[in-house]
Parts: sequence; C-alpha cells; structure tokens
Amino acid sequence: MLSTRESASVTSTAKYSEPRTFPVTTEVHPAGKSLMEAHIKLRAVGFPARGGTSGNIWIGYLGDRLPTERPL
Repeated sequence: MLSTRESASVTSTAKYSEPRTFPVTTEVHPAGKSLMEAHIKLRAVGFPARGGTSGNIWIGYLGDRLPTERPL
C-alpha cells in the first residue's frame, strides 16, 4: 500500500518526525530539510535473500529516472 501522509501523532511528535526528516536542497525547502511523509507499507512476510528470508528489503536504485528507449 502507498501512503502519502503520516498520522498527526507522527508529524506532531519530534521522536517520530525527526527520523523521517531528511536533507534537501533549499530549492525544495528553505530550511534545507523536509519531512518525508509518503511511504510504502509492506506486510511482514520476509523477503528472499540468498535463498532464505532475511526480513530485509534490498533497494537497488534510488534516483533520477533511468534511461529507456522511451523519451522523457
């Protein structure tokens, strides 16, 4: 599931909001940091790693759109 927002208790409590706040350019936010609320929710089922289940999620790439045959 995709969630575009966090709950009010998360956004209003520093203990929960600070780990979700990341550096950004001042073009994105004048403070140079931003609360990243959107996230993907995963069920606790474990993910295959080396033929077993590690419970880890391996992210292969985060960044700009990768090149394809299709124009932007």
